[in-house]
Amino acid sequence: MVVDLSFKDKETGEIYFIEIKSPKPNKDQTRQTKQKFSFLLATYENSKAYYALSYNPYGERKENYKWEFTKMFFDLDKEVLIGREFWDFLGGEGTYDEILQIFKKVGERKGKEITKRLIERF
Repeated sequence: MVVDLSFKDKETGEIYFIEIKSPKPNKDQTRQTKQKFSFLLATYENSKAYYALSYNPYGERKENYKWEFTKMFFDLDKEVLIGREFWDFLGGEGTYDEILQIFKKVGERKGKEITKRLIERF
């Protein structure tokens, strides 16, 4: 069974399964991921599964996340990692801020070029 990211914590022995989705996933893919996680968690002892969203379009706080399909199938507090929580979980505290700084630098360097190319195409 394929997931976007899986790894084993060497210290705890826990196995992690992570599916990374857009912040507003459709109902079918959300349901399928829930079914996949149910199978994986039943198959692998000492495992955890997270539905990960790279950012929250409704603001920084998880409580502000409003997309119903995600909330319909997953417990936001226990099964979903959003934005800062997701990136810091993967890379340690401060990872989210580092990623934002990288995006900012790339935007400053390439923003005009990207805008120009988009205008030329339309």
